[in-house]
Amino acid sequence: MQLNQNFVKNVGNGFQIGGKIIAPRKLSDWRGHDISRWLSFRNINGLIVDGNGTIDGRGVIWWKSAKDATGIPTVSCIFLASISNLHIIAPETSHNTDGIDISSSSHVQIRNCFIGTGDDCVAINSGCSNISISGVVCGPGHEEFLLSVGSLGKGGADAQVQDIRVEHCIFNGTLNGARIKTWQKSAVNLSGISFMGFRGTSLSNDAIKLSCSKSVGCTNILLDHINIKSAVRGTTVYSSCINAHGRYMDSFPKDWNHSFRLVLWLLILRSSRVFSQLINVMDYGAVGDGMTDDSQAFMKAWIVVCGARSSMPVLNVPTGRKFLLKPSQFGGPCNSPNVHFQVGGTIVGPSKLSDWRGHDISRWLSFRNVNGLIVDGNGLIDGQGAIWWKSAEEGKPRPLALGFSSCNNLKLSGLTHINSPRSHISIDSCTNITITNLHIIAPKTSPNTDGLDISSSSNVQIQDCYIGTGDDCIAINSGCNNINISGVDCGPGHGISVGSLGEGGAMAEVEDIRVENCTFNGTQNGARIKTWQESAVKLSDISFMGFRGTSLSDDAINLSCSKSVGCTNILLDHINITSAVPGEIVYSSCINAHGRCIDSIPKVDCLLP
Repeated sequence: MQLNQNFVKNVGNGFQIGGKIIAPRKLSDWRGHDISRWLSFRNINGLIVDGNGTIDGRGVIWWKSAKDATGIPTVSCIFLASISNLHIIAPETSHNTDGIDISSSSHVQIRNCFIGTGDDCVAINSGCSNISISGVVCGPGHEEFLLSVGSLGKGGADAQVQDIRVEHCIFNGTLNGARIKTWQKSAVNLSGISFMGFRGTSLSNDAIKLSCSKSVGCTNILLDHINIKSAVRGTTVYSSCINAHGRYMDSFPKDWNHSFRLVLWLLILRSSRVFSQLINVMDYGAVGDGMTDDSQAFMKAWIVVCGARSSMPVLNVPTGRKFLLKPSQFGGPCNSPNVHFQVGGTIVGPSKLSDWRGHDISRWLSFRNVNGLIVDGNGLIDGQGAIWWKSAEEGKPRPLALGFSSCNNLKLSGLTHINSPRSHISIDSCTNITITNLHIIAPKTSPNTDGLDISSSSNVQIQDCYIGTGDDCIAINSGCNNINISGVDCGPGHGISVGSLGEGGAMAEVEDIRVENCTFNGTQNGARIKTWQESAVKLSDISFMGFRGTSLSDDAINLSCSKSVGCTNILLDHINITSAVPGEIVYSSCINAHGRCIDSIPKVDCLLP
């Protein structure tokens, strides 16, 4: 089926899938149809295809055809712009089932996807430029699960690919890691291709394979912070290259093929700069059994990392281990402009209140004055908050789990945070923050366990996170500006809130907040502004767009602003929040809120002009 421009115009350039779309289950159903593709979109600008549904191509009826060299239908998109949070799955034995194929396209971003199929996770073909790929989990599999540029130049054809950036991807038992594939007798021109921050395992010995045209070659190739090991215990992996020119930094496996120009670059660079260091906490006395206090080992490792002068020192918390930490503060400033705190294992807080004696109980883990900090991985941070939640009823103070103060150019991604005593993550007095692909979870009955608390911070991007706790999914507090939140799945909890602000008549200011394309599942509210009525709180330029979901309370949209100052330039656009209780009706309420509403359920007719 081909959907053209006229069709999508009628539905507003949005194709939202909540259910399941399936292909024909018999080959005979394809008779009389074009078998080059099953579903396709053509000549549609501004198209959005999203939702939480499933598209099942029923490819098993075709996979035998691959061996018979007959046609196989594919799903193909041309001139892509932004791809995020997809799950693409097929058996590892399925033939030629690439996850994403890109051809003749530019300015494409692929972020935070899981792809495990029978061939390339992502294949970049001729005519592509300015492609950025990050946060892709690729594999496992026994066929080809990798990120590939090519195969290009078959039959001597010309081809050109340039400005490809692939970073922070994970490979689980793929055939290779980074690969460039060209036919050797072709005139294929490849340039400006970067592979950065790769880690994982390879099924073949040839973990990095850069095969370029013998006549033209590849230029300006960069391999940086690569760590690919063999999926087979005790086996060594290698790299291989044909006419590839560029440089590499801190790569495993290293390339010792002296015909490869990367080695020459490496020798030159070693004379002028210091490379990255990997600091494993196990090497500094950590036990990782979940019972021994590993706090001092972590602090020793941090001192080395923060004092390192390499381009990006890495503190590694290895997988398969559980590390008990008492309250710990990781302080800066550090010598390197970038510091990487990589969590593959589990970090747990004390399981007894007595273990907190003599410590600051305002926070468990904190980073202060560390610029260029990256905290990521596929590990778990468990605050063991259940021992504290009863204290909330008694009005006693409780610690937040993870705090960042005065940390500029901060990046958080990939981790799962559970069961904080109070707020899970606090951001205070920081600038230029990117938060992606976090999972933050606590019981809906846990008190004051906000997912993300942001205060006195600016230029914050929060994307593609799942947050379900006992309080606000995200709370935006005083002194914040230029906050962008998108793709957050929220619930249980109290929704996404601006505030609470102005307690005791305190002055506060928040501006330029944009929250869009978020989903609410049984939250107390959806969009909420909370201020104390007698305060002098100034709120302006706050947008809630593309909300959908369900609310437990009747007051699905609550915009409560200062009676004396009020909120200005509020926008509600394409809101659809219904009651989580069948048959119940939800409403909106406002106090001194000025702005406009476009296409909202419930109606927001309480906004002032």
